[in-house]
Amino acid sequence: MKNWSMPKWRRQLRYRAYLETGYWQEKRKRIIQKAGGRCRRCDARATTVHHERYRGFGRERDTDLTAVCSRCHTMLHSG
Repeated sequence: MKNWSMPKWRRQLRYRAYLETGYWQEKRKRIIQKAGGRCRRCDARATTVHHERYRGFGRERDTDLTAVCSRCHTMLHSG
């Protein structure tokens, strides 16, 4: 994902478009199911999948993704 020759706003648009693809939706569903529907950080209901790294963006390994609740996802991105 991190193509530094691409402006940040363009990377963000590309990322948002990717999250709407059927490929991502199936992968997201599978990651949440593997976690038993629970957040890996606090055990609340998982609602999203967090990219631990963007290596292989668009063809991520399951190990690069973590099922989390929206609260933990916000905390992960706020540092």
